[in-house]
Amino acid sequence: MKVHRFQWLAMVGLLLACAPGCILGSRPTLVQVGTRDDQRTFYLDGAGNYGFGKESVPLGLADGGYEGHVEHYIWTTYLGAIVDQVSVNHNRREGHKLAARIRQFLDMRPNGEVNLIGLSAGTGIIVFALESLDPKYRVQNVVMLSSSLSADYDLTVALRRVNGGIYFFWSPDDPILAEVVPLVGTVDRSSRSNSPAGIWGARMPFGASQATRDLYARKVHNIRWYPEPLIGPLKLRHAGSISRSHIRDLVAPILVHRSRAATRAEQRSAAPAPKNRPASPAAHASAPPEPRPRPPAPRPADPKLALITVGNPTTAPASRSVPRAP
Repeated sequence: MKVHRFQWLAMVGLLLACAPGCILGSRPTLVQVGTRDDQRTFYLDGAGNYGFGKESVPLGLADGGYEGHVEHYIWTTYLGAIVDQVSVNHNRREGHKLAARIRQFLDMRPNGEVNLIGLSAGTGIIVFALESLDPKYRVQNVVMLSSSLSADYDLTVALRRVNGGIYFFWSPDDPILAEVVPLVGTVDRSSRSNSPAGIWGARMPFGASQATRDLYARKVHNIRWYPEPLIGPLKLRHAGSISRSHIRDLVAPILVHRSRAATRAEQRSAAPAPKNRPASPAAHASAPPEPRPRPPAPRPADPKLALITVGNPTTAPASRSVPRAP
């Protein structure tokens, strides 16, 4: 992909120049009030707090059937995108604050459900928050959009705080992750040479234990997506993953269908085993036979497929095409 040098210089200049005066969406408010008070999704914008996804993420989730509340969580330094990206101490403190919000919500609603969605550097704050959570607290699912976290960042502790999975939406066609992030470093600051997870997905950390490998195999999901440029002179494909249609078609099914399935599985495992009582012969004779469940009807082929890789890629991950969740 060829990009004019002038565009890259203008892009970097814009990022450097965006100090507090051009920051958008500076108040953490509930931008989407749902019908389920026991479900809360925190959305974290990328570095610079430009407001990408502040409206499209909650609207796309609602379009996809999500019924919970969506909160736009603000974590910025208010000093611009570059400072947000490289201020790891500030970002870890913000992770602690987000963890406190999660604990507060789950303490008030012990049967509640929390999901996390992050864009770019916001995904780093999400991981820092999961690492700060006490072991008794769990979130349901985590969605990492165009993540600027290092691809081989060790997610072991974070994965232990997730009931479902961590889903990385990656694309090698992301210009910010491919060209700008290597210049300033990943949000976790662990490696300047390593590519961010939003380029090729999450990778197995070096020297991972068997326990870590098992966690990655069960809970890390790398999903290939194809960015479409937004309207504008720089065509910021980096922010395309928060488009309303993308959230509706690919992200909402993760929160809606997978979270409900996980909740039902937990309820079944926690419920006491029923005691078998011998039925009388009369009752047995009069009871009608239970109908056998019909097999589900085959679904028509969906022309849109999401390329998803599940498990622990170390180099180029093997992948398989699966239909989008309904």
